[in-house]
Amino acid sequence: MATTTSNIRSALPPSCAVSTPSSDDTVYTFLSKRWSTLGPSTLPAAAVVPSTEDDVVAIVQFAAANGLKVLPQCGACGGLVITTAKTLYVDMEKFREVDVDRDARTVTFGGGALAGDVQPAVTAKGFYTGWPNMGIVGMVGNVLGGGLNLFKPIKGLTCDNLISARFVTASGDIVEVSSESTGAEKQLFNLLKGAGAGFGVILSLTMRIYPTAELGLADGTGISEVMAMFAREDFDAAAKLWEMVSQSPSPMSVIFVFMAAPPNMSIAGQPVIMAQGMYPGPASEAQKAFAPFNAPGIKDRAIMVKPGTTQLETMNAQRDAMAKKGRNMDVYNGLVYNLSPETLLRAANKFAEFVDTHGAAVGRTNTGLHPMHPETLLRTGGAGEDSFMCHRDRNFNVQTAPWDLDDDFVPVAQQHGREMLELLRGEDRAKGIPNAILAGNARVETDMTEILSPEKLDILRKQKAEWDPKGVFWNAAVDGWAV
Repeated sequence: MATTTSNIRSALPPSCAVSTPSSDDTVYTFLSKRWSTLGPSTLPAAAVVPSTEDDVVAIVQFAAANGLKVLPQCGACGGLVITTAKTLYVDMEKFREVDVDRDARTVTFGGGALAGDVQPAVTAKGFYTGWPNMGIVGMVGNVLGGGLNLFKPIKGLTCDNLISARFVTASGDIVEVSSESTGAEKQLFNLLKGAGAGFGVILSLTMRIYPTAELGLADGTGISEVMAMFAREDFDAAAKLWEMVSQSPSPMSVIFVFMAAPPNMSIAGQPVIMAQGMYPGPASEAQKAFAPFNAPGIKDRAIMVKPGTTQLETMNAQRDAMAKKGRNMDVYNGLVYNLSPETLLRAANKFAEFVDTHGAAVGRTNTGLHPMHPETLLRTGGAGEDSFMCHRDRNFNVQTAPWDLDDDFVPVAQQHGREMLELLRGEDRAKGIPNAILAGNARVETDMTEILSPEKLDILRKQKAEWDPKGVFWNAAVDGWAV
């Protein structure tokens, strides 16, 4: 059957909204919600917005009968996907309901829910859980990809807090799997914790939540934070600060970002390093954890060191204000064991040279580095096959994001991204340590052996063959990157 708007619409329930690309469309214009449309993608056969669970079942059955591959979308921020002429792109935007059960200490949210939906609903009831640090990120994608979050140092990755999942399988059945499942269903539940997408259309997920009171926050909901900014001539001081805080055993969440100074600064457009710490605990403990930011040779060399408090319910507001999709975007990520102050300084200087050479053309390109707290992740991830988020022993996550780029500058920025990742992986490479990456942070054309071990890749492919023998759902480990 030709996949025209009319015949797809006639085959699906009237509550489904169907659109097909025109001759003037590009992947970027047709899939306008996607943050990154770079890579080998081509226009999909159609995009469908279901309204009910029955709609989702009908979509999957239609795809199976017509040789199409279903690709569900939640927040559209993930990079580990491609679309082809055989893709039926399913936008779950109408599945954003959130239900908080205070007695059971759980939250259940729809397959289209964003962090910006879940966070206020959970905090309003006096709880917290692992949610992404930007409200626009889809919760389902965050769980399937592992899930970085502020509370990672104490509660682990987002996927570690998953209790159960309801989804539509390739056969059109609605199935629920959980931590209590057995056999093949338990294997499938484990796959949902960090192996990425491609096993069904998630209708809802249920996660653990935790009482906010246990954190001992200032005024009940205030998270202590500190931010320092360093100009180019003081990058060595930033590197010293990294040495002091990057291996801290405290639950402090740390991120260092290489960026062009924002317009409100006197050195706007110049390369800077922003270092930020957030402490999800008592203010008295936070001040001790933040002491390195105020140490001699650090504070006196920073442009600023600014302490503050952000409310739990609005903790993502600052990032959300900056989260404008803009123009072309790409990502280059890795998980590494070793990231010395010397390597940070070399990377920061390389970023500064990139800004010097290309000026405003770099857009919002940035590099972020942050500790992973492996001691917590090894504890919260379960034993054996309980989680498919591998590489929990890696100490740091590194990411360069070429962002908001003119079309003709994309190749230059992508080359910068590749070179930065190679530099930041250099210490590991010198020791013969293989590359690793979190599924949720991976980009198109990633070698899947960097995400999963050979043993877990084998389990994934066997489970995929059992649950989806006709290949109704696209999966990078099975389908590859060919378009």
